[in-house]
Amino acid sequence: MPSGKQVLLSVLQKYSQSRQSEDDLEVVSDRVKSALTLHCSTSGETMKKIQKLSWLSSSDESGLIKQGLGVTRGEAFLSDIFEELIEEDEIPKRIKKRFPRLTQEDYSDALDIIGFLLTSLQYWEELSSVEKCGHLDQEESEKLLKGGSMHLKSFSEEPW
Repeated sequence: MPSGKQVLLSVLQKYSQSRQSEDDLEVVSDRVKSALTLHCSTSGETMKKIQKLSWLSSSDESGLIKQGLGVTRGEAFLSDIFEELIEEDEIPKRIKKRFPRLTQEDYSDALDIIGFLLTSLQYWEELSSVEKCGHLDQEESEKLLKGGSMHLKSFSEEPW
C-alpha cells in the first residue's frame, strides 16, 4: 500500500508536468486535495485549510499558462504568496532563537531553495517542451544527475 506522501507526490508530479484543461481543473483540484488528506493530518483544522485550495490556472500578459496549487478565494498561487512573504527576508526572532548559528545568508538561501521546490510543483507552459507530459527517460536522467554532481564539485573547487 502506498504512503500518503507517495500518493501526493505522484499526483503533483502528474499535474505539474502537463497542462490541464479548464474543464478538468475541478477534478484535478479534488485529486490534489484528496492526496493532501492522505499525507496530512485529517483534523478538522487541516481539512478546513485543504478545502480552501484548488488547482489554479492563469496566463500572463504574453499568454503563457501557469497552473498550480493555490488559494481558491484569492486566486493566489501558493508560490506567489510565498514570493511575497519572503520579500523582506530578515531572519525572524523565533528562527534566530531556534537556529542561533544560522546566518542571514543561509536563511535567505534556504528561502530561495524553498521557493524553487514550491515552483517545481507547478506547470509552466514554457517548460512543456522539455517536460514531455511527465515522461522521464531514466538513462538520460542519470546522465544529467552525474553532470550536475560534477558541476557542483567543480564549483566547490573554484567558485565563479
